[in-house]
Formats: sequence, C-alpha cells, structure tokens
Amino acid sequence: MNVAVAAEGAQARLLRIGRASYPLVLPNRRDARLHLAGVIISIHVLGQVVLDFRVTVIQILAAILTAAVIELTMTFARDRRVVWPASAMLTGSGIGLILRDAHTTAGHPWGTQRWYLFAGVSALAMATKYIVRWHGQHVFNPSNIALVAVFLVLGTGQAEPLDFWWVPFDGWMVLAYSLIVIGGVTITWRLGLLEMGAAFWLTLAVCVGALSWSGHAITTTWSVTPVTGLHFWWTIVSSPEVLIFMFFMLTDPKTVPEGRVARIVFGIAVAVFAALLIAPQHDEFATKVALLGALCIACLGRFALARLMPHVGSADDDPVVFLTDSLGVRAVGRPASSWLGVVRLAGIAPLLIVPVVWLGSGARTSAAIPTPSQLPDASTIVPRLHLTSLPAISMDDDLGGYAGNIAGDGARLVVESLYWDLAVEGEALRRGDAKLLRAVDHGSRLAANLDRLAAGDVSLPTYTFDSVHFGYRRLGGQSAPVLTVHVIGSAVIAARSEPEPVDIIFAMRRIGADRWLIVATLE
Repeated sequence: MNVAVAAEGAQARLLRIGRASYPLVLPNRRDARLHLAGVIISIHVLGQVVLDFRVTVIQILAAILTAAVIELTMTFARDRRVVWPASAMLTGSGIGLILRDAHTTAGHPWGTQRWYLFAGVSALAMATKYIVRWHGQHVFNPSNIALVAVFLVLGTGQAEPLDFWWVPFDGWMVLAYSLIVIGGVTITWRLGLLEMGAAFWLTLAVCVGALSWSGHAITTTWSVTPVTGLHFWWTIVSSPEVLIFMFFMLTDPKTVPEGRVARIVFGIAVAVFAALLIAPQHDEFATKVALLGALCIACLGRFALARLMPHVGSADDDPVVFLTDSLGVRAVGRPASSWLGVVRLAGIAPLLIVPVVWLGSGARTSAAIPTPSQLPDASTIVPRLHLTSLPAISMDDDLGGYAGNIAGDGARLVVESLYWDLAVEGEALRRGDAKLLRAVDHGSRLAANLDRLAAGDVSLPTYTFDSVHFGYRRLGGQSAPVLTVHVIGSAVIAARSEPEPVDIIFAMRRIGADRWLIVATLE
C-alpha cells in the first residue's frame, strides 16, 4: 500500500493511501495541548531517570498508544479525516503518570509486566469519552473516571495511584516542582482556568487544615509512622500528585463548566467533595482515590451548576460581582440579582468544616497506629528483657526509614523487643487476654493471634535466636513499610521437650521510643 503525505496549498494537507486521499490534521505548535504534553513527558523522563517511579516505559507507551489508536479510528470513521490524536495521547500519558501496577518495582524501565492493565484503563477512558455523553459533551474527564473505576474494582493489591510523596527534597525535586508549577500555571492561564485551580487549592488547604487539626492520620508506603497533624496537611497541599491533579486533570477545558464564576464554584465544589471523601480514610490509597473520585462527583453535577451560574460573558459573570450579590451586598450602581439569593447559602460554607471533622472521627491518630500511652503496660506482667549477649546480627544495605532505628544500640533494642513481644503473646494466649495481645501485636499478626485465642490454641513456643538479619520491606498495597527481622534459631513448645529449628521472618513497626509491634509473619 502506497502511503504519502502531500501539501495542498498553504493550509490544507492530504494523506494519500493508495488511490484515496484524506484530509490530514497535524499538531499546531501553538496548541496548548502540545505544551502540556511537553510538561508531562518531562515529568515522565525525570520519573524514569532520577525519581524512581514504579512504572515502566512500556506501560506508559501501552496507555498512550491505546488511546491514540482508538481516537484515530473513531475520528476517521466519523469524519473520514486523519487527525493527530492530541487529546487522546494526553489521556494516555496522564494514565501512565498516575497509574501504578502494585507488582512493578522501580529500576526496570523496559519491563513489560502487566502492560495490558495500562492499555485496558486507557481503552476504558476512551470508551467513556465516546459513550458517556450529555448533549454531545463529555460527562466525565476520561482518564479520571477510568482511574477511579480501576482502583475501586481492583483494589490496592493490584493497582495504585501515584504516591503523594516522591523522594527527599533535593535538586531533582526542585526541577520536578518547577516543571509542574510553572508549566501548570502557564497553561491554565492561557486557557482561562487558573482561577478555578486556585479556588480548588485554597479550599482544599482550608478543609484539610481543619482535618489535620482534628488529629487525622493515614498510613503510607513511604513513612514509618502515621502521617498526621501539620505533616498530613503539608503532604496533601504540597504533594506533586495533587498539583498534577489540579493543573492537568481538574482543569481539562472539555469537562468543566463555561464561565469564570461557574468554574470557580466548580473548583471549590471539587475541593469540598475531596475533603468529605478523604476525612474517613485511614490510608494513602483510599485518600488518593477519594481525591480523584471528588472530580467524578463534581462532573456529574456540572451541567446543573452551569444553569445556576451567570451566563458566559455577561456582566454577572465576574467573581467580585458574584460574591457581592451572593452576600446580599449591593454593588455600586447596580442592584443585587434576585436569583442569586439561592447562592447566599455560600455564606455558610465554613460550616462544611464541621462535617469534614465529624466524618474524620474514625481516622484519628489512634485509629491508624496506637501511641504507647494507648497500649496496655505489659511490662507489669512480663518484665522487659535486657540481654547480656546478642545473637549474630547482619543487615541489608538499604533499611529505608528504619536505618536510624538500627544504628548504635538500636539493633539490641529490636532484638530485646522481639523476645519480649513473643513472651507477651504467649502469656496473653495463656490468660485468654485479647487486650494484652494488643500491647505487642498489630495488623495481620494481631488478627491471627486473636483467632488462636478464640480457638483456645495456647501453644506458642519459647524462642532462642542464633542469628538475626534486618531488612526493609513494603508489605504491599498502601500499608506502611516494616522492618523485617529474619531469625534463625530454635524453639521449645511447652508440650514438647526437644527444641525444634526455626527460620522465621517477623515484620515489625516501631512505636514510641522503645516499643516495637509485631505486625506480620512473612514467608
């Protein structure tokens, strides 16, 4: 088949395929979508080269090419034209930027694992673009609704959003922030969407600030301890992922209302929905899905919102005029519009902080990981141990956030804590005391021992460690990372007299200055 591109005059181009010719629309260098693509591609490059993104080039290309092929096919079938699929490629690139396969690790840029997940999410996004429509317009942002759907259906064990926090703040992160902020501000300013983005960010900052003040906490993959208080607030408002969401997803011109006032109200609505959805969440995965889901909810109501807002280009379509009218303040030389009386309800917007704080009551610091003061004092029942000699100790080169905990006398403290935790477990099972179990266990270890307690199984052994090896592991999903303690030694069960060899990996998490909880037993 003969394929050639020919210019027809100064403006028109034709693509000749065999004997047929079709109009060809190529990208315009002044197109804002081309500039946006440049920003996102630059972030992709940084992610692969220096930021250790857990996504491969093949996965990103699978998302982009799937969207591009679908867009080219649909446009050609409808218009008999070959149009450069700029919007579709942005959709695929955005999916590649935010979506993470839970089983993909950093450092393997050409890996092909689960590329079909990215292609499938991209295909779903394009399907919503062409199928879910209202009066000829998109209802949802395609990449947004597809990502939310896959996270809700597959869950954290299979797919995750981009982390809130990337790497320690250094020169590369300065460059990444500069690309996101400068590129985002420039593009949204050109599109007249900067006001909406600012309204979203400021509202989210206020609502999340109230939530942080109330003691909200989440567990994350990149923090050893729960993220709470000012740390939680700063993590959300300064997160590169939140900025990417604000500049490159929320501000899609085709899925937001028209008009300055409508767009500002839309941005505020997304932030309020996000805060309400984030409030009851305990971990980073659910918090990120809540943020993305807020845009889906707002998109559902955007057509109704547009009918309530001032007409585009009218004198009322001015944020200052709208605000004065909404508050019942008469602007100089003009009466307050009667229909805006409904919008005076915006005056009670600060009261939204109350439901945000109330919804977050189950996700306080104590609901994530208890503080030492909230745990039973098991040392009054089983005295803390002080070993005169330690087993042979070794450790991985990379201990993540736990490296400082093992330095100096830290290794001794962990070994002593593990011995003590195991002794307390045995005493708790012997007594049938679930509260005492909670003094030393957490997560799946606690759940397993509570099941044993209910079944009347009290056959926990007494351990002797010959060697201990420390490591660092992410358990999967959005659970916080743990210190792994690989012990080799022996154990004696009360009903037996002969010791048996043991080779076990315990997962532990530090709590307080000298307390460590056993959170799992690993393979």
